[in-house]
Amino acid sequence: MKTKYIIFAFALISSMFIFQSCTETSAEPEYEFELEAEKSALLSQDCIVEGSLSNSETEALLFMWQEEKMAKDVYTYLYGKYQLRVFDNISKSEAIHQQAVTRLLEAYMVPLPENDQPGIFDNQEIQDLYDNLISIGNESNIGGLTAGAMIEEKDILDLKNNLNETDNPWLTRVFSNLLKASENHLRAFNSVLKFNGAEYSPTFLNDEYFQAIISRTVTDEYRVKGYYAGRD
Repeated sequence: MKTKYIIFAFALISSMFIFQSCTETSAEPEYEFELEAEKSALLSQDCIVEGSLSNSETEALLFMWQEEKMAKDVYTYLYGKYQLRVFDNISKSEAIHQQAVTRLLEAYMVPLPENDQPGIFDNQEIQDLYDNLISIGNESNIGGLTAGAMIEEKDILDLKNNLNETDNPWLTRVFSNLLKASENHLRAFNSVLKFNGAEYSPTFLNDEYFQAIISRTVTDEYRVKGYYAGRD
């Protein structure tokens, strides 16, 4: 059911851009983005973690490593195509996110995925996400910005679900910082879309949480463990 919903969502979004020109131009508003602040997700290289990971926690970390890589690869590609600053800025941020997950994996001595080629992923779900997002992004610059917002939504939902499933303090710290950064990225993409006359509606997150992110009113009720951020 989850996979079918994601495929349907991508098909629906993609159909919205069939008649948009790939040669249209976009302007960008000013938006909040501090690359240095994103480094708060990184553990120090000499950090000593305690305990061990469960199988589900290991799988979550490996999935997040590939999801952060996927976001970086999509944004790098879209920046090359459209030269929009938001793609360049956030691709650099995603590289930091991937490094943050890398340090956790190394701290727990979990082997990293071997394939680090752009656009290639060991996880088939991530590969399908990448292929669909690139297809949406190729339709137009608005399609590219929409793909960016969808990535951040999916990232937020997965991070929220991972936080609901772990009591590990190191994973909680890193995932929580990545979550706040992804909320910031979603606001940035929404801002650029709105500046260019496009209205974005959430694909993966429920409307209440999405609006709280966009309006900067994310309160403790959304941070509590057990809160489900997805759509019904």
